[in-house]
Amino acid sequence: MTTDWKHVLAANGKGAVVREGNRVDALIDGPETYQAMYEAIRTTFSKQGGFYIYLLAWWLDGEVPLSPGDRDSVFTAMLRRASQEFGVQVRVLLWKNRVASLWPFEPKAQDRLHDEIGKLPTGACLLDNVLPNPYIAHHQKVLIVKGAQGLIGFCGGLDIAFDRIRHVDLHDGSPFHDAHCRIEGPAACDLVDVFAQRWAAHPDAKSVDKAQEPLRGLADRTPLKGSGKPAGTLSVGIARTYLAPRQDVPPDRPDAWCAENFSVWPMLQAAIAAARRFIYIEDQYLVGMAAADELAAVAGRLQHITILVNGRTDLPYNRLGMAKFVYRLWQDTRLSARIRIFHLPPGNGSYIHAKTWVIDDELALIGSANVNRRGWAADSEAHAAIYDKPASAPAPSFAQRYRMRLWSRHLGVDPDSVRNGTDPTPWVTAANNDKVVTYDPFAQVSKKDAERFPDPNAIAMAPAALAAYVVGYHGPKTIKGVWDNILDPPARPAAPCPGSEKRCPR
Repeated sequence: MTTDWKHVLAANGKGAVVREGNRVDALIDGPETYQAMYEAIRTTFSKQGGFYIYLLAWWLDGEVPLSPGDRDSVFTAMLRRASQEFGVQVRVLLWKNRVASLWPFEPKAQDRLHDEIGKLPTGACLLDNVLPNPYIAHHQKVLIVKGAQGLIGFCGGLDIAFDRIRHVDLHDGSPFHDAHCRIEGPAACDLVDVFAQRWAAHPDAKSVDKAQEPLRGLADRTPLKGSGKPAGTLSVGIARTYLAPRQDVPPDRPDAWCAENFSVWPMLQAAIAAARRFIYIEDQYLVGMAAADELAAVAGRLQHITILVNGRTDLPYNRLGMAKFVYRLWQDTRLSARIRIFHLPPGNGSYIHAKTWVIDDELALIGSANVNRRGWAADSEAHAAIYDKPASAPAPSFAQRYRMRLWSRHLGVDPDSVRNGTDPTPWVTAANNDKVVTYDPFAQVSKKDAERFPDPNAIAMAPAALAAYVVGYHGPKTIKGVWDNILDPPARPAAPCPGSEKRCPR
C-alpha cells in the first residue's frame, strides 16, 4: 500500500500544494549541481527574447566555475554574457549578511557583487535585509532559469560557493556534502513564486522595476492548465518559510510584519507521522526538538531511523543541542536500537551541509531548512517534497534511487547493494569498517547538561557572545538568551496579512 502523499503533504491546508507532471533530477554535492546549473543557464544564450535568470542566495562566490575546465563557466561571467549579448533579465537577491565577519568570509564580497550585477544592462542585485529582526537570515537557495528549453528551477542546500567544490581553509570538512534538485514542470512555477514573493517585499524593488522592467517571471508564478505534455511523472510540493512585510503600514510599527507562509514544518511534521517503514535523515545541525518528539512518537512502528549528522559544526552549542535531540529519541531504551546516528570521519568532504530526508523509499525531501526552529519559523527557506510510484525491484522510485546514491557515497558500496532501505545493516557494517563513525552524543556532554539546555543561568561565552555583540543583541547574555534570540529563534506571533487570501502563494 502506498501512502497518499498528496494528502499528507497538504497538512490540512498548512503544508505544500502538490503539482503533478514534473521531471526532477536529484543533485548530490557541488560539482554535479553546478554542472546542471551551467547547462540550464546556457539555454538562455539565445536571441529569442523574454528569458530570465533569478537567484536567491544566503551567500554567493561569483567567481565559482560551474563547469570544470571551462573558463567561460564562471557564474558572474555567464550572467554578464546572458545580459550583454542576449538581453536576459538577471535578478539576484543576496542576504545582507551582518555576521559575515564571524566566519571565514570576506564581508565586502557581497557588496562588490551587488555593484557588478547592477551594472549589467538588464541586471539588478538587491542586498536583502528585509527581516523582522536582525538575528534571522534569508537562507533560501533557489535558482530559476527560463531559456530555450522552458522553465527550470533549482532548490536545495547549496549556495554557489567555493567550499562546495574544493577544500577551503578554515571551512573544516570542505568541500561540504550537500543536496539539491533540478525541477522542470508546474512545480518550477512555485519556485518563481518564491522569488517573486521576496522581490516584491524589498523596498527597492519598485524603483528597479521602474528603471528597467518588471519581473518577466510574474506570468510564470502560476502553472498554466492544459499547457501541453507533462515534463515528467513526478509529483512535487514546494514549501517555504517566509515572513513578509505588510504593505499598508509604516515599517517601524510593531504589527508591520505578517506571517506569509510557514509551510515547511507542517509538511515535515505530517510526513514524519505518515512514515510506515523507515526514515533516513541528513542534517547539518539537528537541534529542532519538535522533530525529535515527532520521531520518537513513530519509532516504535518503524524498522529504523538512521541519521547522518556532523561530528562538529560552526554553530555555538550545537553539541549540546544535538545531544538533547538524541537524548529525547533514546529516552525509551526499548526503541534506542532502532535509532542510529552517524557522522563521517574527519577530513575533506566530511561536513554534512545537506538538509534532506527519505521516508519509506517513497518520499524525498530536499531543501534549505535545517532541523531547527529558525528554519521552520524565522529564516526564509524553500523545500521540495518529491514522490512518484511505490518502490519495486524492477523500477525503483525517485526516492529510492536518491537514497541509494546517498548511501553509496557515504558507505563506499555499490548503489545496488543498498536497494533495501528498510535494512540498516550496511551502516553498522560501515561503522565497523571505519567508513562512518557511530555518533555518541554523551562522549563530551552529560545527559544532565543535555536535558537543561539551553541553560537560563549560564553565561554565554565566545563565540556566541561575539555573535550577540556583532548583531547588536541587548538581551540576556545567558546561553538561553543568546540561543533563543540569535542562534535558534522560535516563531514570533505575527499579525495576519491584510488581503492575505490574495497575496499568499497559490
